[in-house]
Amino acid sequence: MKSKKHGHDKFKGKSKKPYIKKHTFTKLEHALLKIFRESPEKAFHMQELLVPMNWREDRLQELRKIVKSLITKNEVRQTRGKRFLLTKAQGKRVKGKVILNPRGFGFLAPEEGGEDYFIAPRDLRGARHGDLVVASIAKRKTTGREKAVIEEIVERADLPIVGRFLRMGTGGGWVYPDDPKMPGPVLVSQRSSMDAGDGDRVLVKLYDTKNRRELKGKISRVFGTENDPNARFKALLAQYQFPENFSEAALSEAQNSSEEITEEELAEREDLRSRLIFTIDPESAHDFDDAISLKKLRGKNFELGVHIADVSWYVRPKSALEAEAYERGTTVYTSHGIHPMLPEHLSSNLCSLQQGKDRRTVSVFMKIDEHSNIVDVRISRSLINSSNRMTYDEVQAMIEKGQEKWGNNLPQWRSDRLTVVMQYLYQLTMKMRSDRFKQGGMNLEVPEYAVVLDEENRPAKIVKRTTLESNHLVEECMLAANRAVTDYATRKEIKGPKSFIFRVHDIPNPDKLKEYGIFIESLGLKFPFGDTQNLKSRQFNDWLNSFKDHPLGEIIQSHALRTLAKAEYSTENVGHYGLGFHNYTHFTSPIRRYPDLVVHRILMDHVRGNTQYSAEKLQQLGKIATQSSQQEIAAQGMERQSMKIRQAEFFEQHIGEEFDGLIVGIIPGGLFVEVEGTGAQGFVEADELGAGYYDRDKNAYISVRGKKSWSPGKIIRVRVVAADTALGQIDMVPV
Repeated sequence: MKSKKHGHDKFKGKSKKPYIKKHTFTKLEHALLKIFRESPEKAFHMQELLVPMNWREDRLQELRKIVKSLITKNEVRQTRGKRFLLTKAQGKRVKGKVILNPRGFGFLAPEEGGEDYFIAPRDLRGARHGDLVVASIAKRKTTGREKAVIEEIVERADLPIVGRFLRMGTGGGWVYPDDPKMPGPVLVSQRSSMDAGDGDRVLVKLYDTKNRRELKGKISRVFGTENDPNARFKALLAQYQFPENFSEAALSEAQNSSEEITEEELAEREDLRSRLIFTIDPESAHDFDDAISLKKLRGKNFELGVHIADVSWYVRPKSALEAEAYERGTTVYTSHGIHPMLPEHLSSNLCSLQQGKDRRTVSVFMKIDEHSNIVDVRISRSLINSSNRMTYDEVQAMIEKGQEKWGNNLPQWRSDRLTVVMQYLYQLTMKMRSDRFKQGGMNLEVPEYAVVLDEENRPAKIVKRTTLESNHLVEECMLAANRAVTDYATRKEIKGPKSFIFRVHDIPNPDKLKEYGIFIESLGLKFPFGDTQNLKSRQFNDWLNSFKDHPLGEIIQSHALRTLAKAEYSTENVGHYGLGFHNYTHFTSPIRRYPDLVVHRILMDHVRGNTQYSAEKLQQLGKIATQSSQQEIAAQGMERQSMKIRQAEFFEQHIGEEFDGLIVGIIPGGLFVEVEGTGAQGFVEADELGAGYYDRDKNAYISVRGKKSWSPGKIIRVRVVAADTALGQIDMVPV
């Protein structure tokens, strides 16, 4: 039986990464290369190069030596008639960051935005994950699509390398990175080891040595032993570059914040303390940043109120709290711990809409007609006192009991009875949800899983989260508020440019949709959209809904999510494809999302009539949008990695046991299999499937005799043979 060796054992002895020599250039070589690159298709005579170099004839011999050196470095080649040309006509050149894949290839993320470019391993030319580079863009021979070829490493990324330290008997040792994208292993001398113990999780900083074959570094921090969950959490924070602690200044500002509301302040706030207002959150929630109210108006209209914690009252511009919130960007929720955006005194106390306590809020009142349209919006700074702290399960039970008692015949309206108000709210939000999908919104729910920990903080089981109608009720209220405040802000007359942060979701890339179509066809299904240039979200959603009860429904849905563009923050409004909204932002979670806090400030400017914006303000918001999007990506990466580690820890306890799994992906090297009911993915090496080959057209691994085939969507029985908790990887073999 052969199993794939994950983790650190495969690195022992020497690094298996290909060694690609990176040339250095003199100033004169750089100057000459610049001339070639400015006219990439032109073949120069030697004398023609003297003019742009601003040299006289007596320096011709020196010029020949420089050209010869560039030929040796394969940057320039000689053509017919003793002319000289760039070795590779470079056409378009792009500056951006390298994003490596653990399998050796990478992508170039352009500085100016847009689609990423594929980078083949041979075209990396010594670039590492996160490096700022300049690359030339060329056509890939196999597909004709554009690819990037690294031409210059502008700036090395000073990314933290977190990993496991393994001591050598002679002193010192090796650090094997937890992130397979990072270079490694890294050799550490005894003097540079900070007395780290064998197996400790550490942070290492690379020395900038010329020898790329052997990486050397110095341990700058020891987090703790490999099996310590707290050490793992701190290591994850370092790996994804989130500050571990708040500054003393920020903690002091938070602690000195007061919940006392003066008569002067109260006069400027709308007093809603007598209204029936309630929160609905998970049982385990510690902070409550949104509350809901409902008021029946004349006829069939309602006023839906969404009341959000007034975090901007406590976190002022240019304060230490502001600096912390900007740097963190978001609260990170992992199975190893929660990393908050704001100190606990604010997030779990003053800004948390706790039951029975007066709390500062920003309220959005939406007049909704019988067709679930928002026909009017009013925003005010307010004061509430939540009458009920409710959980999703409690609200679900209330809905079901009401449905059993009244059905669709609603009881007589009572603004003071929670059970009655909840039935009306349920009917209203379900109508809003149904109409949203009819108008182009997509239902992209995929299963979510949670790891249940035992008393020793070890995984005891993995459970699938249940989505209730009460979850949808709250979701529709928050979507409506986010949409309403965006419409409100963008329709207001202001002085200066329109300055706002939108939550945008661009239309899908046609090429990615085509690839998704090929994947669907490989499942034996029909992808009915020939025109991927103009695929409407409503069309896509209706087609996805047709697989709601299909055995492959989840895999079809999850791959659709990967195909769509990523939602992000931007000052340029391109709409939200997934939700089907033209105007949308994030407003409802300022405790845990920095852009929401900024949107609150903009809205308060509108409310006070203080909206004199400038180009400088718009530029500042653009910077905030970029930073927030980057931090969101980092948080999602940390959350996913934490879950993968916990899943590997769980299956480490079940090595040798058999499970049913679904093939969710295939590459020439093997299969990715998701264990039923856990969301955990493992890898089955192609060698374990017997003699066979990968058929790219069918997206399947086929036995030599053609009697067996393995493709996405098929059920397979597997046995767990190994689990690497450092990398969060699980190895399996077919049974």
